[in-house]
Amino acid sequence: MSKLIVNSDFNITSNMNEVKAEVENTLAKYENLVFTVDTVKDAKKNMAEINGLKKEFKETCKGFLNEIEAPLVEFKKSQKEVESLYDEARTSIKSKIEVFEANRLNKIKKVVQTYIDSVCIENEINKELINADEFTKLAAVTTTMKLAKATKDLIDAKVSLILGEIAKVKLAEAQRAEELRVEAEKIAEKKIEDERKKLAMEKAKAEDEKAKMELENQLEQALTQKATQIKNATDIDDTLEFLNIALKDLRGLRNQAKRADTLNFIDNIGLSLKAKIEALTPKVEVPKVEATEAVIPNKIVVPKDTIVANLSFKFKTKNATKESLIARIKNQINDEFLKYLEDIEILGL
Repeated sequence: MSKLIVNSDFNITSNMNEVKAEVENTLAKYENLVFTVDTVKDAKKNMAEINGLKKEFKETCKGFLNEIEAPLVEFKKSQKEVESLYDEARTSIKSKIEVFEANRLNKIKKVVQTYIDSVCIENEINKELINADEFTKLAAVTTTMKLAKATKDLIDAKVSLILGEIAKVKLAEAQRAEELRVEAEKIAEKKIEDERKKLAMEKAKAEDEKAKMELENQLEQALTQKATQIKNATDIDDTLEFLNIALKDLRGLRNQAKRADTLNFIDNIGLSLKAKIEALTPKVEVPKVEATEAVIPNKIVVPKDTIVANLSFKFKTKNATKESLIARIKNQINDEFLKYLEDIEILGL
């Protein structure tokens, strides 16, 4: 290849120094100017003249430079043409290398994928978890297209990492399964316990209902007997005493009863007893009371459990007080009926 030779034996001559000296002398007169209102206008004209002289000088130099630089421009053009030849050759080689390396990388990827498949089968993991592109490099194989040891180590490390993650997932799944099993056992045990409690409650309720029914059956039998005795009684005095006792006992029996039909049965007997007592009890006439004194019978016989609220005692007196009247009435009435005194209506006080 020929070596580049450039003949640069040329000399540029000019009278630039003389022009420079003349310009300096010409512009010297403007250095010490003092401006006034009258002279400032002329000074602006001088500025325009200086700009014109400068432009003319610049254009003159530009023409000379074009002549001087013409050989350099041609030289630079030739230089670029030669450099482009180098670039074209390099580009051609580069493209061929890229094609070569791409084909080689495809072959290397197959080698890498083969090894990945083998270790995945060996460790029973999904080969899709490892991307062969991650390990496909020109240095991944030897010159004989065998997988390099460094590449194997990287793939094996990746496999170990995946196995560790799989182990963690399996452990978490096993723990969750155990938790679900324990929870299911607790639910089953609770269900059994709830069922046992339910059966026990139902049994207790049934036994309680049975006991109640037996008691109420006994009560019904007793009430029926009392009702029969009352119905068949003929002697008035004994009957009144028996009726009063029966009516008292009836209250106790009613407090024990629970079923509605038994309560109704007891209430009907109570009404029958009260009607019987009222029918057998002699009528008591309340004597008239003088204006100055309240007269109370020596003894007022009020049968036990008679509805005293229906009685009405009327007194007309000026001297007797409500409290004294109530006190005297209390002494005359059977103690069994003191709780009914609030039902007695006292009028005219």
